[in-house]
Amino acid sequence: MFFISIVILLLAVIVLIATISAKKKNYTNGKPDLSKVLPFVTAGLFVLGALCCLSEMVYTQDPGQASVLVSFTGQVEGINYDTGLHLKAPWTHRVEYDIRNNTLSYVGASGNLSDHAGGNVTGAQITFQDASGVTGNIDLVVRYSIRGDSVGNIYNEYKTQAEFVNATLAQDVRAETRSTLSNYETLQVYSNREAVKNALFEKLSQNWEKLGVDIEDIYLQEIRYSDEVKSAFDAAQTARTRVETAKAEQEQAKIEAETNNIKSAALSDAILREKLIDAIKNGHGTYIIDTDNISIGTR
Repeated sequence: MFFISIVILLLAVIVLIATISAKKKNYTNGKPDLSKVLPFVTAGLFVLGALCCLSEMVYTQDPGQASVLVSFTGQVEGINYDTGLHLKAPWTHRVEYDIRNNTLSYVGASGNLSDHAGGNVTGAQITFQDASGVTGNIDLVVRYSIRGDSVGNIYNEYKTQAEFVNATLAQDVRAETRSTLSNYETLQVYSNREAVKNALFEKLSQNWEKLGVDIEDIYLQEIRYSDEVKSAFDAAQTARTRVETAKAEQEQAKIEAETNNIKSAALSDAILREKLIDAIKNGHGTYIIDTDNISIGTR
């Protein structure tokens, strides 16, 4: 647009020169007097050129946006991630970045196609092989945001946000997901999803810290193995439940036996006689004691 405004202003100068020249000439023989028309054309061109130039100088920025201002030579002249109305030199152009929360979604079977929209990516499920050598598929969503002060480096390296996400973040999510899951056995992947999530979160955070990208959260939506693997896992879970139930029953029986032993010990003859003697010392009545029986009567 800046170059268009320059062209328009040059045309305005040319028309202005033509207007001055027309005033100096004496039009006769019915020829139109252009000196009366050309001033309006000149003024119109100057206004149009000025408006085009002004439109290149003023821009607005919404919350969650960042701009890299680039000169016509390709050099970064400034970075702005403040909201509101801003001015810039007319010979610079603005490259926008979305620094709000964006998502990298890999869900379901959709071939190898990926849909990139700014900082968001929608792609197919990620296929992996765990430490047991079993192949599975995982659906996950990574929510992230780009720090505003890092967009200058991103522009120098990748130019656009879409290219940055496609060449780095999207590839990293797939690679690190496969690498992380390769450290877990099949039963661990099924039963300890939180550990898998935390390990992946930590790895991606380390990788993206130097890029100026923060991970907000990771959602492991679904992990799918073949029907045979799922049946084996269900059988293992059933067996584990039975073992835990048996352990619980055994522990309960042990506690009950110990309780009964304590009660039996508390009712032994020696203890009963000791308690009876204490009662005699503190009570009133008639007591008949022989070697086998103790009788208590009242006066």
